[in-house]
Amino acid sequence: DRYQRRVRGKMKLGRILLLLSALILLHTTILMIQHRTYLRLIEKPFTSVPSEILLECASGVILCVWGVVASSDEFLPIQTIHVHRKKSFDSRNSRPSFWQFRHRGQVIDREA
Repeated sequence: DRYQRRVRGKMKLGRILLLLSALILLHTTILMIQHRTYLRLIEKPFTSVPSEILLECASGVILCVWGVVASSDEFLPIQTIHVHRKKSFDSRNSRPSFWQFRHRGQVIDREA
């Protein structure tokens, strides 16, 4: 029960971070549009993005990645030994998609 509350809290924090990052990225987009409009008004060419906008965009992306990781469920183990521990050897190597029922063994069996 305590573990479930901790996981739910972590997922809620992740969703809040995702919302916050979306708002930051939206604000960054609006700032960039305003900057381009300002440059057109004063008739200067666009040379580069201001460092404040780049910093805000980078922080939004980092918060977004952190929010996605925090809002996900528990990761599954990469090693398959946990999954295959209870299976027998025959059931582990059984691949029904490779079974062939029409093969040259039928012809050899008829000749014998």
